[in-house]
Amino acid sequence: MDYKDKILTSVKKVAPFIRWYVDTKPKDRTKTNYDKDIKGTCSTEFETVMKDWLIRSDVQESILEYMKAQKFIKIINIYESMCEKATNGDSNAAKFVIEFSKGDFFSSDVDEADTYLEGIDIPMLKGGK
Repeated sequence: MDYKDKILTSVKKVAPFIRWYVDTKPKDRTKTNYDKDIKGTCSTEFETVMKDWLIRSDVQESILEYMKAQKFIKIINIYESMCEKATNGDSNAAKFVIEFSKGDFFSSDVDEADTYLEGIDIPMLKGGK
């Protein structure tokens, strides 16, 4: 097995653990639940994943990234729910949608028009004639 296969195998074992760890309530992160839910996928004992894997920097970084992705999805769900309520006449929801839309969530540091026009020579845009 070469190093690429080892990395791929490691990812296939660790990724389900990360999802399970983040998606499971702390009180439910038990050996019984681990064994029932994902031990077969991870092929690693509960004690090892909880003791050794959680201190690995790659696992910690992956947990943070997964949590960020989950947070993003939850925010989108809340926004969509409030949009639906606003559409149905809820003025408080409409205020939320307006204020939320003014925030940074939907903004981008990159101007899409500039990105699209990059490399296109249009003298008028440069102040020329």
